[in-house]
Amino acid sequence: KQWYQRRVREKRITELHDKISILNSDKEVIATQKNSLFSLATARLEEANEAKKQKSEVAGQLSECKSKQDTASSEKEELVGRVQALESTNEALQQKNQELTAQIQTLTAQQAAKEDAAVVESEAV
Repeated sequence: KQWYQRRVREKRITELHDKISILNSDKEVIATQKNSLFSLATARLEEANEAKKQKSEVAGQLSECKSKQDTASSEKEELVGRVQALESTNEALQQKNQELTAQIQTLTAQQAAKEDAAVVESEAV
């Protein structure tokens, strides 16, 4: 009877050693998977940080472009105003030029008439 009980205990101990061995093997597999997951999580985190960095750079470039666009729009409006002012000045100068041309023609005609009158008067004398 003692022999049988000893044999049952030994069998039970062997079973427990086998279970411990299986559990240790499972523990190693889990540790390996855990390390793989940590590595993967670290890689994903680095990718996310790189994406954030790129997003920030693009946002900065976009802001810079918008600022340049606003500056260009303001400069365009200013230039359009200056062009309109120059066109208005040009029109006024053209009108003044026409007036002066007419005055010159009138004065030239008057001078020619006076010269003709002087010639006629000198011939009469």
